[in-house]
Amino acid sequence: MESAAAFGRVGALIGGLHGFNQFSAIEGLDLVCPTHCTQYIHTIRDRFPTICHAGGVGTTIRLPPAGKGNGKTREYV
Repeated sequence: MESAAAFGRVGALIGGLHGFNQFSAIEGLDLVCPTHCTQYIHTIRDRFPTICHAGGVGTTIRLPPAGKGNGKTREYV
């Protein structure tokens, strides 16, 4: 997250998060989309129900172009 923040505001965390458990890093994001190999997927879903969206094969996530938008949750299908 810190490395990505060097390029600007981090708005989303998407993918296999494996043993990621730095839950405070998720606070302030617009979207978190943990996939099948996320060890703490249920904890993330429980702690962040308004921004947590299911991901996986066939999931479509539409994000605004970099630097656009007002920081609110976008359309996640």
